Amino acid sequence: MKALTTLLGLGLASALTAQSPLTTLFTGPNGLAGGGVVFINMTVNVPAITVNRIDVNSNSTVGTQGRVRVWQTNVGLQFWSGSESNAANWQLLGEGAVIAAGNDQPSTVCFQTPFTLTSAMGPRGYAIEHIGIGPRYTNGNGLNQVYNNAEISLNAGAAGGASPYADTGGNNPFWTGINNPRVFNGSIHYTVGSSAPVCSFSERFGPGCGGSFGSFFDLNLTPALASPRLTGRQITMAPNGSEYTVLCAPSPGLVPYASALPLTGWATTIAGATATDDGEVVVPLTTPFPYPGGVATSLVVHNGGMISVASNMSFLDTFPGGGDDWAPSVTALLAAPNTAWYSWHDMDITATGEVRFEEIGTLAVFTWVGVPSFGGGAPNLSTFQFTFDSASGVVTMAWETVEAVGVPNPLYSGNPWLVGYSPGGASLRPEFETDVSVNQVFDLATPEANHLLLTAEPRPTFGSTINYSVANLSGIFPYGLLFFSVLNPSPNFPLAFVGIGQPGCVLNHDLGGQIGPFNFLAPGPVLSVDTNTVTPSMLGLDFWGQAAVVDLLAPNLLSSLTSSNGLHQRVENN
Repeated sequence: MKALTTLLGLGLASALTAQSPLTTLFTGPNGLAGGGVVFINMTVNVPAITVNRIDVNSNSTVGTQGRVRVWQTNVGLQFWSGSESNAANWQLLGEGAVIAAGNDQPSTVCFQTPFTLTSAMGPRGYAIEHIGIGPRYTNGNGLNQVYNNAEISLNAGAAGGASPYADTGGNNPFWTGINNPRVFNGSIHYTVGSSAPVCSFSERFGPGCGGSFGSFFDLNLTPALASPRLTGRQITMAPNGSEYTVLCAPSPGLVPYASALPLTGWATTIAGATATDDGEVVVPLTTPFPYPGGVATSLVVHNGGMISVASNMSFLDTFPGGGDDWAPSVTALLAAPNTAWYSWHDMDITATGEVRFEEIGTLAVFTWVGVPSFGGGAPNLSTFQFTFDSASGVVTMAWETVEAVGVPNPLYSGNPWLVGYSPGGASLRPEFETDVSVNQVFDLATPEANHLLLTAEPRPTFGSTINYSVANLSGIFPYGLLFFSVLNPSPNFPLAFVGIGQPGCVLNHDLGGQIGPFNFLAPGPVLSVDTNTVTPSMLGLDFWGQAAVVDLLAPNLLSSLTSSNGLHQRVENN
């Protein structure tokens, strides 16, 4: 369902500061999947330049939406080489939305906040990280790796795929999987000096509603991040019919575990590993435990902080991308064949600590007592607990202490903790990652469905036509409106608060600055609308948009309403 909105005649063109793009190649043919990063070295030859845009070459399907981040090595680090697997050596310069334009075509990334580079910085390494789209680049041959103009000297470079282990949708750019030499395909747009005009952009924000997900996850890439977020926290999961209602809150304390006996007899499928590292134990239950989708007469306990209704270890060791059962991965969590609960971390019970089990009435209680991260040892120990109540079906995960040091694993550039739950089989990836350190309640549900999604392409440059599309419609006869506002919204205002819409639906645009509705989203592939009367001039204007859809055949129109994510857009000449 699309609406074509023409911006012709909405404003007067204005002159932009002259730009001098430095372009390398747009020839491919090599590349990586989403999450890939391309490294370059670069020196600024004038006092300062300010970058407001880059164009990249993407091998993703035309129209695929993603984000691009540009990183710079820290002071004193002149080259990317030597820092490619160390996240601590990098600082983020800018990030922007991108829509794949097709092989060997410029896919434009505009930075809402342009960043300034100076000659005083000297040579630096840069990493161009692709999230949600794949980078396309050229193999280096010694003759195609240096690019210069009066302001910039650039040397390319290398490329690396996102880590197949601790992934956040392809966002884990610094690890050991490097291909060298590789030549960045793209253009760097800038002005000379310490400022640059903002270029046009279009990016999504805020949640859409109408979706349902059976899984959730919270990935913390290092123990230093995990420790304050998990220590003293608790997740309670209560059956709600199809899945769970999840409550994140402070922990009142663990079930006493001093009298619990250690689990023994760990299995392993990892060649060369000790019998108690990266293994699992099948634990029979006195009282069968009901879970969404079945009843478990035993639970499989993996010493890396996972409990499942049947073994997932063989799958975790072989899932596409190079999996291992000791290596937390959101991709693997969402695809594992058997229902499982996760406090997944690379732990080592061969060093010290143990996993204990006891049954107290209807509770089956599993406690990791003083277990270190692999290679960490004392005193960096973690203690946490799972409880399964066979009477109610409630599952609780609680963390007494989570160590903050850990030993970085080069596969991760850290040593992540992955907390979450997923029913067995392939699950949709939730649009938003859960932050278990925030007090909140939310529902999981199956069957799964994606949120109502509003997208726009291309960027709203002056005189262009924007294609607005609404996807993931539900209902028998969906019908809706496309709203816009010229005021920065107060995001995520719950519509249920005023008795409108389905649970989770929010207002993502400001009614006070309303310039719509000016477009009906009727059933059918395309609807053209003249928007010349919306405002006298949109050049340089920020505006915010959102779609709202109702089912015309629903018994109650207002309760059938679903609202989309928001769009933040700016119209410029470039």
